[in-house]
Amino acid sequence: MTREKTSSRRFSKWLVGINVALAWGAIYLGIIYLQAGAVVASGFGFIGLIAGAYMGVGHADYRAFLRSAAASATSMFSMSPTEPVVGGGDFPLVDISHQNQPEAQ
Repeated sequence: MTREKTSSRRFSKWLVGINVALAWGAIYLGIIYLQAGAVVASGFGFIGLIAGAYMGVGHADYRAFLRSAAASATSMFSMSPTEPVVGGGDFPLVDISHQNQPEAQ
């Protein structure tokens, strides 16, 4: 049995960590050399941008994983993949197909 190679995102973790550490260093030096007004706001913005981008990519990867897992579970249990799910596929374990059918008289 072969296992798929999964990403540990090690390089991107290091890249984010190093850039955030350098930004904190620039903020520290800006405060020490009395240039805080020119450095601090952009430094904090850069830290937020880098961390937000890293977390956004991680969230997108996780959502793709959930969709893939839902698709494999659907094919495993021979369910129809055309059935509607809540949230457009974000919550694949909730079936709302009975809510869209008109009631019988």
